[in-house]
Amino acid sequence: MAAGIIKERFRFHDLKIKAASDFEGDVKHFTGHKTTSMAERYNRTPDKVIPLNRGGESGEKGGDE
Repeated sequence: MAAGIIKERFRFHDLKIKAASDFEGDVKHFTGHKTTSMAERYNRTPDKVIPLNRGGESGEKGGDE
């Protein structure tokens, strides 16, 4: 951090959180937790947001073309 390369504080635990968020299998087993509720705390993936259809009923993208 002194050299200005790393902008934010980083912990080794952040790697576990990132890996658990990206893992597509049994996260509870992957993280070694006994309960699903504890393993779910590691899910840092953003919720999917369905964009508004502003291009009309045909589903085409709107805008100035």
